Amino acid sequence: MIAPMARRPPRSPNASGWKTVASRPKARPAADAPATPPDAAMASPTPREDGPREVEPHLLVGLFSLVVQALQYWWLADDPSATGPIIDGREYHAEALRIVTGGVAPPVPHWQSPLFAWALAAAYRVGGPSPLTGLALQALLAVLLAQLVVALTRPLLGPRAALGAGVAAALYGPLLFFASQLIAAPLEAAAALAALWLALRTPAAKGAPVHALLGVVLGVAVAARGTVAPFALFVGWRLWAARGSLGVRPMATRLGAFVTGLVAAQLPVALSNAQRYGRFVLSTANLGINLFVGNNEDVASTTALRPGWRWDDLTFEPARHGVFDPFAQSDFFVGRAASWSARHPLDFVATLATKLADTLHGAEIARNLDPYGSLGRTPLTQALLWDHGLRLPFGAVLPLAVVGFADLWRRRAEGDAWRGSWSVIAAFVGSNALGIALFFPSGRYRLGLALALFVPATAGVDALRRAWTKRSMARPVAALGATVLVLANLLPAFSGPDLRDEGPLQIAWAHLSAGRVRQAVTVLEAETLRRGDDSDLWRTLGEARDRAGDGDGAIAALTRAIEVAPRNAHAQHHLGALLFTRGRGADARTHLEAAVALWPAHPLAWADLAGACLDSGDPAAARTAADTSVARSPANGYGWYYRGLARVRTGDGPGAVDDLQHAATLLATAPDVRVALAEALDGAGRRAEAIEAARAAVRIAPRQPRARELLRSWQAER
Repeated sequence: MIAPMARRPPRSPNASGWKTVASRPKARPAADAPATPPDAAMASPTPREDGPREVEPHLLVGLFSLVVQALQYWWLADDPSATGPIIDGREYHAEALRIVTGGVAPPVPHWQSPLFAWALAAAYRVGGPSPLTGLALQALLAVLLAQLVVALTRPLLGPRAALGAGVAAALYGPLLFFASQLIAAPLEAAAALAALWLALRTPAAKGAPVHALLGVVLGVAVAARGTVAPFALFVGWRLWAARGSLGVRPMATRLGAFVTGLVAAQLPVALSNAQRYGRFVLSTANLGINLFVGNNEDVASTTALRPGWRWDDLTFEPARHGVFDPFAQSDFFVGRAASWSARHPLDFVATLATKLADTLHGAEIARNLDPYGSLGRTPLTQALLWDHGLRLPFGAVLPLAVVGFADLWRRRAEGDAWRGSWSVIAAFVGSNALGIALFFPSGRYRLGLALALFVPATAGVDALRRAWTKRSMARPVAALGATVLVLANLLPAFSGPDLRDEGPLQIAWAHLSAGRVRQAVTVLEAETLRRGDDSDLWRTLGEARDRAGDGDGAIAALTRAIEVAPRNAHAQHHLGALLFTRGRGADARTHLEAAVALWPAHPLAWADLAGACLDSGDPAAARTAADTSVARSPANGYGWYYRGLARVRTGDGPGAVDDLQHAATLLATAPDVRVALAEALDGAGRRAEAIEAARAAVRIAPRQPRARELLRSWQAER
């Protein structure tokens, strides 16, 4: 009789051949096993291998991310913001264009980190200088962010969990929104997560070169967004704490390498500041005002500021106190914030706690772009960004992450390396949140923090799954998760403006950025009928009408902007300049004097005031205004031009020639400057040079009447 065939054992996912599952039991640490050395607490844990192969999560998430990005931009094809950069996007786009075309950079230090502008310029060199090329770069950064989430999750929770975390990151609504604008948020988040990923894989036992590399990557993240800086302190402390196992000298070598890399990563910004402005400074010029916005006696008001006349009025304040150097202006605001914090320590602590709570609030806190608004609104973002009771997505990610951290704390027997990795992630989240709260909460600032939370959030989902299967869950963990869910979603946020009415204004700016002037006028005229008390709407309408050639309409809109907000310096200057070009020097002078009083650092406003004073018959006042314009910016040709004209009026012929020659160099395509120079040279008895200047004016503008008249009269005299 044939014996029955033995049952073939199932293949174990951990096995190299056909073996029974029981043949490879999981090793459990003995109760009396020696403690893991301190270095192991900083080492990467051994990846779990109970799911798909290592390459599969990255491949599947990469393909899925590309599909999601393609859908997002397909739905954005008709959105004005996709082709017309707005707010910070306009500055990044202009800076990238200057780099690509070799244009002269403005003689001021970097206001904000130039890293994204440099990346944008590199993309423009490859794909052409178009905002659409920039959006393609943003799409690639969004794909990279999803891949980084996979790379962070897999060693701790396994490939299946990494796949789920990566898919969730690819569908993260704020990422989709911020990536569809030409702003730095995706690049900043990618730099931060890359630093976190490398920190997880750099135990203290690693050599100095690896720690130098970690310093460079983390330094780039800090240069991109300074709120990541507290995490650098944690990494440094972690090295210091390992001195007992490493020895003092090896620890000092590694710590020195880390700090060197950290500082070296800041050098490109400092070198660029030195090249543009002559000052070797590691920071950007907006550090002080950003610190002041979140640390003053009226934080609710300052954190609600958005791009507009109120924000401008705040930025011009140092100049009204006689402080004109950009870094000195930054120090001015740092001093105000530090003074307030020192005089009101309890208020500072209470405000910091409030801002920290807002940073961890479920709502996507708006700053100057509203994720809940109309720009970038697609079926994807509409489904993935909402705040009806439960503030998806962050309002769900945060409680899940808390559940995950709490459940992991209960399972401390996994080993020191496993706990050490989770402590690094917790330190990254906590230090990043603190860095944001030291300034002010913003949804785009916490993008890297939110994506890092996907790792413990995935662990929280796994804890809930296991609890559902076993029909049991630790009561403290459940209570903690429920509490965070309520706090993050049901309590109102303190910080951030309500930008729900800002959509039309930003759409108008997007049209203007893309050269669609008539569409901008249409949008703004309709919105001013609905919100006639918004000075920024009227000012923008004035600019749009001016670009459309409607001078009378522009004057009417700018006049209304000033009636609503007399401190709107941009409106005062624009209206004064329009009146000046129409020959209404006396009327222009009133508005230009108001503009320079509000905005004393603006060289063009001073130059226009000098021209208006000349038109109104006051060359002495014109000379004073022109002197101020030249002092504010020696590169402003109009200051030299009007100072030359003022010198002509006051009888200083040689000085007039010098100023007008300087103006002709700076304003090489302005025929009126050449005409004025020709007349000044002729008055100084230098007829041959005057003829050449007049001919230059005709070459620039063949129909220039005054230049042709001068040439005819001089020809007749021969």
